[in-house]
Amino acid sequence: MISGCILGGGDDALNTKATKRPKSGAKRAATRTRRTRATPRPAPFTNPSTGRPAFLPACNIPVSLIPAHPMKRFATICAVLVLLLAGVGVALFVNVWYFKPVTIDAFYARAFAQLALDHPEMLTELRILPSWLDFYGDKLDDASPEQDRREAVLVKANLDMLHRYDRNALDREGRVSYDTLDYFLRIQAEGDPYRLHTFPVQQLDGVHMTLPHFMMQSHQVTSAREASDYIARLGARRKN
Repeated sequence: MISGCILGGGDDALNTKATKRPKSGAKRAATRTRRTRATPRPAPFTNPSTGRPAFLPACNIPVSLIPAHPMKRFATICAVLVLLLAGVGVALFVNVWYFKPVTIDAFYARAFAQLALDHPEMLTELRILPSWLDFYGDKLDDASPEQDRREAVLVKANLDMLHRYDRNALDREGRVSYDTLDYFLRIQAEGDPYRLHTFPVQQLDGVHMTLPHFMMQSHQVTSAREASDYIARLGARRKN
């Protein structure tokens, strides 16, 4: 009898341990809160699998440095892209203007730009730039001997640069452009020793004829700014 009670009590104890009482809602919430606090969440913009900051693939910048606000994040990414594009543009400009351009077409553009920037009267005659880029409308060409020497050096440098390109690698139209520029530069380079063997003023040609003709035929006056540039050119003194 005693043993049966003991055995019965033992079975009840085992059944009590085996059968767990259901937890109340408050206890479940407390358990969930403890688990949430015990498990650290990954920081924003981090890789959950590695725990390391994610990176922008284009510039290798940690995304954790970007603000969490969507608009601020968008503005920061746009600023980074603008800086990258600006850096690429500066690198391309330095390559084209100071070194051998990658393509021969870029060299053609550079040679023309170098010539045009030194001849504002030619820019006025061509009128290829928009009005908001008119930085030359009140200037005259520099016809001084110093400018002639600078142009002679530039012509020889462009001729040498042109010969660094492989003419045989060009197509038919490319070879025509190559030969045309080669002829133009070579004629000027070969005539440089006789640069001072001319008369700057004569009965058929000279600044006393070319400047009045330019002001009457080439410099148009269609706006207040062009009128102001016209007056400025009339009062300017050309270097001779």
